[in-house]
Amino acid sequence: MNILHSTETEWLALICALVIQLCLILYTLSAGADFGGGILSLFKPKDKALQKLWRQTIDEAIAPIWESNHVWLIVAIVVLFVCFPVGFSWISIGLHGPLLFLLLGISLRGAAFVFAHYDPQGISKTWYQVFMISSTFTPISLGIIAGAIASGQLAEVMHNLMIGEKANQLNYMAVDGSLWWSTWWAPFPIMVGLMAVALFAWLSAIYLNVELVNKTISAQQHNSTEDAETLNNLLALQKVTRIRASFAQLALALSAGMALFVLDDSLAIERLLWGSYAPWLHLTVGLSAILALWTLWYNQAHLARFFGVMQAIGIVSGWTVSSLPYLLPTHLPLAEAAASPKTLWATLLCVVIALTLVLPSLWYLIKIFKQPQLEKTSV
Repeated sequence: MNILHSTETEWLALICALVIQLCLILYTLSAGADFGGGILSLFKPKDKALQKLWRQTIDEAIAPIWESNHVWLIVAIVVLFVCFPVGFSWISIGLHGPLLFLLLGISLRGAAFVFAHYDPQGISKTWYQVFMISSTFTPISLGIIAGAIASGQLAEVMHNLMIGEKANQLNYMAVDGSLWWSTWWAPFPIMVGLMAVALFAWLSAIYLNVELVNKTISAQQHNSTEDAETLNNLLALQKVTRIRASFAQLALALSAGMALFVLDDSLAIERLLWGSYAPWLHLTVGLSAILALWTLWYNQAHLARFFGVMQAIGIVSGWTVSSLPYLLPTHLPLAEAAASPKTLWATLLCVVIALTLVLPSLWYLIKIFKQPQLEKTSV
């Protein structure tokens, strides 16, 4: 899309699409700590003392954002619904299966996280298992949705059913159940789902490593026998976290490679690999992954987190940029799917007002939750 020669609707639609992309990036980065913590809980250390410290650190990392991160997903959905109603319709109809599992997973994970801490019946272990399982299949659902959109499979099916020669078959497919799986049940979306699990686990691991480093600094400032034992456990847990992070990074690379291997659409492969700015994004992702691992193993936790975040931003950006100039490749261009310019202008104004209110609130929320740890560190 040439923005210099675009109409008002075209460039407004592009800006709205970039707003959705920004919200998805922020959701990925925040939900990485959230869902990723549940995924990593499946691979807890064998030592009982380390298990307790592992769970405590995960809970402390998740606490400030365990539900607030969904604000970014809500904003993305609202902008999609208002600015691109046709796209919202195609996604909600064609991907109602994984969307249902996504909503179920989000609800179960949020409820289980609370009940695991405050359950009066003493079955917190059961709730924690629900938390871990729902934290795993929710990213799979997100990845399947992303994979079905990126491959063009969703747009192909929905275009044929609603506009093309098979338009009259929509009701029949809804009745016989094939609409439940026809847009997403394929190797590529499923592999992208596994890729999302690995990405969230990787983000959570590098976030947790920073938490453990901060705890270690605090423990090193005390000289009691109890703190010496805690320090040893923290150092041991840092090594465990680095190993978990390395395996997650390896799983991320393997699942990304397998996703392209099983994708049998040559046009989709060309678009994903060589589309608009795709090579530069792939280079950014690759370099960030290497630097993140290198700094992680050389005890540069904050640098590792920075490069890990850059890697995640590159992955999500590559998914969205590869679709341009389509909202849903390759049958629904942005301009054709967009609402009227007045609607787009009004939505962008509302987004600016909302961000002005939400961003300071989220910053203050995180500050409040982190304050006890900061005070303890400064003693």
